[in-house]
Formats: sequence, structure tokens, C-alpha cells
Amino acid sequence: MKPNKAFLAGLLALSCLVAAFGADKYDKPREKEVVVVGRVILDPPVDERFFSKFWFLDSRYLTIKPDKGVKEGDVVPSAANMIFASSGFSNNQIGTTNANDVISGKINIPKDRVVTLLNFEYLPAGFYLFRIYLPVFVEFTVPDNTNYVYVGTLKYVRKGNQYELVSATRVDEFDAAQAAVKERYGADAKLVRVPLRDMEEKK
Repeated sequence: MKPNKAFLAGLLALSCLVAAFGADKYDKPREKEVVVVGRVILDPPVDERFFSKFWFLDSRYLTIKPDKGVKEGDVVPSAANMIFASSGFSNNQIGTTNANDVISGKINIPKDRVVTLLNFEYLPAGFYLFRIYLPVFVEFTVPDNTNYVYVGTLKYVRKGNQYELVSATRVDEFDAAQAAVKERYGADAKLVRVPLRDMEEKK
């Protein structure tokens, strides 16, 4: 994976959305769906205790209401999503409410079976007012008769308070990913590695 230098700065972006906590749900894929499996590591990790405090932000301009069961002083785990090119997909995003876990979720298989993975979206303490976008920009082909594909673990090393990214590498954690897939989708779920191809940034 060769991330474009122009994207080697983690971006914190504002949004009007608020994260919703809850157990991740895993449904078996249909014939024309594929479960994409992977994980993201941010090194060093974000300060989840610090970002968790934002769930209780109260001002004249904005009031954040945490999910039931989340109380002041709790350390909320970060969340993470994979973002795909939206063309041909009914859902272009899959994710997990705990960024330390394996990410797995269903998307439709495109007609040409080529899937484009644009980036990871990292949400410190699951808080949607802060987003860190981590570039991937790769594509892969879903093999025939395959409904579970593994894209690997993407490890991003950062520095400074501005989350400047200094490196991005792919790590193979296939055995752990396969175990997670069987636990979530059943013993008959067979995970397949897929090679990733770099895509050029579109001007």
C-alpha cells in the first residue's frame, strides 16, 4: 500500500452527527453480498479518556447526550469504519463500535466484482464530532463463490497533536480474523485473503 503524500495528514472534521452505541450485529451474507473483514491500528493510540469527556459537553450552542448506560467518567472505546466507493453499493460503510476489534460487514458485490476501499474513518471515543480519516485507496476483486474476504490490518503510525501520519503498513492477522468470522457468522464461514491493488488518486 502506497498512500499518497497529500493524504498523510489525519484530518479532524466536524459533523452534526452523534454516535449511537450498541452491540454490533452480524447477519450472514446473501449470494450477491460479500463480508469485508479487516482491522485498523493507530499508533500511538488516541487518548480515549480525554475524548470521552466530550460526550458530556454542554454549552449554549451544543448539548451532547450520551447513550444509555454511558455515564460521566466512563472511558468509551473508539469506533472505526471502512469507507468504500459508493457506486453500485446500497451501503458504502461498515464499522465497529470498538476500534480494537475486527471490522466486518456486508456490502453488495459489484457487477465487475471490483471493490474500492477508500479509507478508514477513526472516531475517538466513538465521538462523531471528531473524525480521523486514514487513507487506503486500494481496490480488490471478489473471487467467484466467495462471500468473506480479508483485506488485512492497516497500521498507521502518527506523530504530534495534529495527527500527522508518518507511515502506513499492512499487517497479516488472518488467523484472528478467521476466528472472529466463524464466531460471528457461523462455523461454515470461510474467509479468503484478497490481494490489494493501489489505485491512483483522481484529480
